[in-house]
Amino acid sequence: LNQLKSLAESGLVVGHVAAMPDVHLGKGATVGSVFASDEWVAPNAVGVDIGCGMAAVPFPTLKRSDLTPDMCEAIRRKIKLRIPTGFSEHGSPLPNAVEFLERQLDEKTTETPCSRWLRENLNEKHAKQIGTLGG
Repeated sequence: LNQLKSLAESGLVVGHVAAMPDVHLGKGATVGSVFASDEWVAPNAVGVDIGCGMAAVPFPTLKRSDLTPDMCEAIRRKIKLRIPTGFSEHGSPLPNAVEFLERQLDEKTTETPCSRWLRENLNEKHAKQIGTLGG
C-alpha cells in the first residue's frame, strides 16, 4: 500500500493509480498497478512485469445489479481456488503449456543471444506459471 501511495504522490501520475487483482510489491514500481502520465516515461513500471497478462473481459448481458454479494463472494472463491495468485503457481503445468511456450519462442523470436538464453532457461516453473495472477 505504501508503494502505491508513494507512486500516487510522486508527481508522475495524472489522475488515479489503480491496483489490479495481481497487485504486489515490486522493485521500484508496484507490480499490478496502472496509471497514466503526461510527461514522463517510467520503464520500470512496464519492464518489471511485462507480459504478466491481466485482462478485463466485458459481459454485455450481465449487470452489476444482477449479482448479489453472496454471488460475488462465490465467484471470488472459485477464482481463488482455481487460479494461483501472488507467488503461487499451478502444482503441475497446464496441459500443453510447455509446448505453447516453445511454439511462442519459435514463432515470435528471431535467433538472438536473448532468445537462446530464454530457450536454454525455459523450465517447468515457467510452464506452471501460465494461467496465474502473479506467480
